[in-house]
Amino acid sequence: VVAEEVRSLAFRTRKATVGDRSVELSAREASLLRWLHRHRQRAVSREEILEHIFGVSPEVETRSVDVAISSLRRKIERDPRAPRIVLSVKGKGYAWGGG
Repeated sequence: VVAEEVRSLAFRTRKATVGDRSVELSAREASLLRWLHRHRQRAVSREEILEHIFGVSPEVETRSVDVAISSLRRKIERDPRAPRIVLSVKGKGYAWGGG
């Protein structure tokens, strides 16, 4: 169990149960969640996500990470504007908050 609103999360099948609904994640969204969970003891920088999840040089200026995080939050957070699973860490990046 990830958090009280996410009842299950299966990285391999890319499916989550959020409340009483089933949510399908894209391959990138599942990889992003898996990376955050794997490194849950710290914040993960945008540059690290670009390099390891997007396969792009961390020197590239892009909003792709922010767009992907926003899309993911809309799928798995009860309130995407007040996230509890995928957290923003000011000046550092993103962190796992799912317990």
